Amino acid sequence: MRKKLWIIPLTLVLGLVLAAGVGLWWMDTRGLSFSTGQYVLQDNTAIVILNGTAVELSHSSGNQVFSKLADGDTILLLHSGIQEIYPPRTHAHGFWKLKSGSRGDIPGEILTRLESWYASSPSSSDTATPAQSFDPRTAWVNWHEEIEIAQYAESKDADSLPVFRFTSPEDITDFRNTVGQFLSLDAGYDEVGSFEKMIADRDDVFFREYTLLGVYVTSGSGSERFGAKNLVFSGNTLTIQIAQINSPDIGTCDMAGWLITLAVPKNRLENCDSLRAEFI
Repeated sequence: MRKKLWIIPLTLVLGLVLAAGVGLWWMDTRGLSFSTGQYVLQDNTAIVILNGTAVELSHSSGNQVFSKLADGDTILLLHSGIQEIYPPRTHAHGFWKLKSGSRGDIPGEILTRLESWYASSPSSSDTATPAQSFDPRTAWVNWHEEIEIAQYAESKDADSLPVFRFTSPEDITDFRNTVGQFLSLDAGYDEVGSFEKMIADRDDVFFREYTLLGVYVTSGSGSERFGAKNLVFSGNTLTIQIAQINSPDIGTCDMAGWLITLAVPKNRLENCDSLRAEFI
């Protein structure tokens, strides 16, 4: 009789182990994972703060699915892989509120960065277009003295970050042969891929319709991340606005360099004789 009594709990334990194994296998085959972070809604954009980085959330049911969450709530998130674009994005497959919070629970530096990143476009005669419209991509290319990189850039404004214009695969080859002697174009860093991986699909077909613009950004820490926010068209000048998009609690001490690219339709650049980039 005692043996039979042991069978029931043993069966339950084995069943739970089997169910957990199947669940982990299902998640792994679909590239899903669990993460814990703080939720915040900024300018109607659902965001989760993961390890000091703001990651945009999407859901198959739309943003209204997050309506029961409040700023600062701690959530357990089941999500797809984080896209290596800036701002980073991920697709939520499920979430559970672990702890109630408030906007005051979110570090002030993160809120300041979010308010800058998602602030409305400039209200002037200039035409500002969100960078997300131009397939923004970022590659790690290593650090080098900016003055040596800038000599090959198209931007001539001393206050501008180095900006490069690629109109054909040959321009990319020239970049490899010139700027490439100073940078690392075939290696990535953590979750950020290499330059060669980033431009792998930029072929003749792509350049028939688009011009590829690249902005070189340097940092005193490899933990910092950057992205393009807006493209501001003013007369014959295009200004690319760059912003830091994370706020790590602890940063590495290594110098780092990034190349942020944007695919701009050629007709948008017909009257742009001057290119520049700036931090905001």
